[in-house]
Amino acid sequence: MPALAALAVAAYGKYVERLGYEPPAMRPEFAAHIARGEVELLPGPEGPDAYLIHFAQADAWVIENLAVAPAAQGRGLGRALLAHGEATGRAAGHVRA
Repeated sequence: MPALAALAVAAYGKYVERLGYEPPAMRPEFAAHIARGEVELLPGPEGPDAYLIHFAQADAWVIENLAVAPAAQGRGLGRALLAHGEATGRAAGHVRA
């Protein structure tokens, strides 16, 4: 989990100055999401390259958070994870996001 937290800070940290606060996406409850099986992880050579947090909520499929490590950006990882999250929701019978 420390590696995921570090990835979130690296991915979202550039927005802190612009917003004037840390966006909530920087501090997800990784332990709870992992325990519920809501995290998809793309490993990299030196830690995770990207993660996606997604789950069912009422009648919708929620894609709550997606982060890509700055060194891994521009390779289509975020697009691939988003497509995977959407397909997972549809396969689970959700037609609304």
